[in-house]
Amino acid sequence: MRARMSLLTARGAPPPRTRARVAALICFSLVSPSGHLSAGADQKPKKESERFDVYEIKRGTALSVELRTTIDSATSRVDDQVDAVLHEPIEQDGAELIPAGSPVHGTIVEVRAASGRERRGRLALAFHVIQHSRTHDRASITTKAIVADAPVNVKMSSGQVLTIVLARTLFVKIPSRTN
Repeated sequence: MRARMSLLTARGAPPPRTRARVAALICFSLVSPSGHLSAGADQKPKKESERFDVYEIKRGTALSVELRTTIDSATSRVDDQVDAVLHEPIEQDGAELIPAGSPVHGTIVEVRAASGRERRGRLALAFHVIQHSRTHDRASITTKAIVADAPVNVKMSSGQVLTIVLARTLFVKIPSRTN
């Protein structure tokens, strides 16, 4: 039996319960701030009797990501897309919530090229979306900006591993194995 999973971005979900490791994750769905499930266009409605376990990935949690985009303060612009993948899975209570290799998408939020007038280069980026590597479903995330300053132009290469920090709690919802 394959388990399904959904990522939630609303606050106020019930506390997580410990469950066995989840073998496969099928779907993500977002929850509105009011706590109501808002299914995607291609998502089937949930059975009323289906029960879920909710896991909380707390604000301040560090995630390791590997860049898939090379960015440079000399050539990059604000709002340029930055792509990365989870370097390590997100696990909790013996359950793999989001596997390694899941894409993470963000943008450049600040850039300053080093020049004769401005001697230091500066580059800041933040991530906004996480996408499940097997199902390709997406959920909104908020991370603190990663800021890099250097006496020359700042360059971050594809393959470089960065640590990002969640700025908002993320809830992951997985159907209970007791349904």
